[in-house]
Amino acid sequence: MTTTEFADAIQILCQRFGGRVTSWGRTVAHNKMVGGVSGSAHTWFLGADVVWDAQPSGFALAVRQAAYDLGLWVLWEGDHTHFQPLDWHNKERPA
Repeated sequence: MTTTEFADAIQILCQRFGGRVTSWGRTVAHNKMVGGVSGSAHTWFLGADVVWDAQPSGFALAVRQAAYDLGLWVLWEGDHTHFQPLDWHNKERPA
């Protein structure tokens, strides 16, 4: 998945489900500072954290299915939802 395809998929999800991006691309230093994992998709601009306006009944399942259909993996992290490509493999980004 290219960064453009990823951006398009995130835009579709946010518009469909009422979300906004709170974190996208990061430097390795910033990723470490905020507690991100080594090799994070964020450091390749292929990771995005989203918060939602509302989460009605069935919301999580609907978002997960829509994300999967768009080629995205979903991780619910409490106060936000993390997305990255389904085929993402942790990569080390030079410091």
